[in-house]
Amino acid sequence: MAALLLQKLRKKESLSSNDEVQCKVLENHATHILHSLECLWKQESMCDVSLLADTSERILVHRLVLVSSCDYFHDLFSRETMYVDEQVQVRLSGISVSTLKDLVTCMYTGRISINDSNVLDLLTAADYLKFYAVQEACGVYLSDRLNSENCLRMLKMAYTYNLRDLIDKALKIAAENFTDIAITQDFRQLEVSHVKALLAQDGLKVDCELDAFNRALEWIEVDLNERKQHALELLRQIRLPLIDVSDIVDHVETVGYLMEIPGCQELVKEALHYHCLPARQSILQSSRTKPRSNFILESVLAVGGAPRLKTDPVSSQVLFYNSQTDEWRTLTNLKEPRHHHAVAVLSGFLYVAGGEKTNGQETPLNTAHRYDPRTDTWLQIASMKHCRESFQLGVLNGLIYAVGGRVNQKSSLADVERYNPAVDEWEPITPLSTPRRSAAVASLNGRLYAMGGSGDRLISSRVERYNPLTDNWEIRRSLSTPRFFAMLVPWANHLFLVGGATLDPSGNVTCVSCIERYTPVTDTWCTLSSMQEPRAEAGCALLGSKIYVVGGYSWNRGARLSSVEVYDIDKDTWSPAASIHTPYTGISCGALTLYRLPNKSHE
Repeated sequence: MAALLLQKLRKKESLSSNDEVQCKVLENHATHILHSLECLWKQESMCDVSLLADTSERILVHRLVLVSSCDYFHDLFSRETMYVDEQVQVRLSGISVSTLKDLVTCMYTGRISINDSNVLDLLTAADYLKFYAVQEACGVYLSDRLNSENCLRMLKMAYTYNLRDLIDKALKIAAENFTDIAITQDFRQLEVSHVKALLAQDGLKVDCELDAFNRALEWIEVDLNERKQHALELLRQIRLPLIDVSDIVDHVETVGYLMEIPGCQELVKEALHYHCLPARQSILQSSRTKPRSNFILESVLAVGGAPRLKTDPVSSQVLFYNSQTDEWRTLTNLKEPRHHHAVAVLSGFLYVAGGEKTNGQETPLNTAHRYDPRTDTWLQIASMKHCRESFQLGVLNGLIYAVGGRVNQKSSLADVERYNPAVDEWEPITPLSTPRRSAAVASLNGRLYAMGGSGDRLISSRVERYNPLTDNWEIRRSLSTPRFFAMLVPWANHLFLVGGATLDPSGNVTCVSCIERYTPVTDTWCTLSSMQEPRAEAGCALLGSKIYVVGGYSWNRGARLSSVEVYDIDKDTWSPAASIHTPYTGISCGALTLYRLPNKSHE
């Protein structure tokens, strides 16, 4: 009866028929709790633990505050022998009374006073008590006082107390000032792990890598008998392939105690191979071939191109785009001008092949070159077996594939050949099903795709996929709109087909404005948003999750283009970017990592 009466009373007192439950957050509740605990502590009320430092002076505290602040006390009071209702006494040897008072005050107030006189004592005590918040505060204090004169001493302290942020900052400052600090006594007295971490820095500032090698030797030779055992692990941090081959022979191989260590011999051999077999460098990349530089720019490169007038010279420029400043600048120049050529990026190198070097529709080129942005140098590699232009290169499993192309105004190629940098040779593989020029080419998930193109006066909608395991092409679902001079970009298990040209119902050549996305797993297509300026014969590259489309030709307006558009894959939107300097068609693009700004002589 009572329960029924209570139920009726609650129903009567309800403010509305919709009795919604709301969760309210009490403002400043945590602050009030901490303030109340601080008041109880100052009054020595309800304290259940006595802390004793190096003297007999007692500091009364609350067990729950200790446990909440420090893992040391959490572990201590979690033991079965420590009962909650006990008044306990804890002696903390090695911690001064003043330091302990500072730490306890911090537990109750969340504030700690740090200065040059007490920072080491606080850090030592906080480390012992596992009071991580104070450790972090001390690390920030020390970081604010880092400079080139104290960075190595700070580094040692940071490693001792595992202050990760301080370690990183100290290493950075030491690397930036390596030439000066490497001749100091502090450097000579560093532990091997600290020297190793310093030598591993990408931003290690040296005039040349041989300097880093010599400083490592000097550290070892401070106490050769003791430190020789660390020679191999230190030499692994030296980027021997970046040292001139003559210096390797004259200054590295001549160090007797190094050459007695088999692992060191292997590292020297690796460096010599890197220099003696330059065509193989793309397959010899490692952490030791990465340049020492704090400057890293992920950039789109625009290579070559045909100008508007036949009397104008074909471009030999290689431009790079800086997305931070939205500008194009000259990076370098091709060994010979080209248009309607093809480019590929493999292991940080830019490969350029084929194309034409004049506007006179002469026989295409079969020559190929490789650009190294680390050294700003070109290497001529083996020439293709076929002269070709209006084709594209694809990269698959460390090999570069040249697919189809045009031999002259009437003849197209079905031939496909691939370049193996290990032997610096091109070899033929199974050709396409039909001769095609200007097909779009890209690789995804271990397969190479060739889409569209033109041949025998027909525009193709055919999609073929190459399996390197069987050396066969297979037919996949066709394009909804036949197109040639389109571009193909892989991203997250999809292929994006961009631009190109086709025939309208009246038989006129017109540009295709939309992007189509192909999903190989389901062999299906879908249509995405349209370009602001439809184009064909453009350059195209993927940078992050954005597709850059550069220059090209507008069949709709009969004009060469200098404009650049950027497609955001995540948002399915187009936006403009800075234009290239000159309208070009038959331009090619690739995305490359740059480690230095170009020499002014190139511009």
